[in-house]
Amino acid sequence: MWAEVLRVLLGLVTFLAVLGLAYFVATGVGRYATGAGGPMRVVGQLALGPRRGVTLVRLGDELLLLGVTDHQVTLLERVSDPRLLERLDPPGKGGPEGARFRDFLAERLGRRRVEP
Repeated sequence: MWAEVLRVLLGLVTFLAVLGLAYFVATGVGRYATGAGGPMRVVGQLALGPRRGVTLVRLGDELLLLGVTDHQVTLLERVSDPRLLERLDPPGKGGPEGARFRDFLAERLGRRRVEP
């Protein structure tokens, strides 16, 4: 009888250990995959329609303007000019506000202004 109880408890402890390890790996991999604290971060996004949009990504000393759909990501523009970087993504800020991102996008697309 005690052998049976011990076997059940050992099985329960093993199950909980595997569950805890799976949680630890999943949260660690999730943090790594999203780039938390890494050199890449999303600065701004603008939806252009259902499942379509543009995203401004900071990658080190560059900004990448990406066109994003369900099936494809396309590099639209690469910005490495320090003055433009400062204007779009000033140090110490979380990223440009929507108006600055719209103005940047309008400038790159050759339009005067994009209305919200």
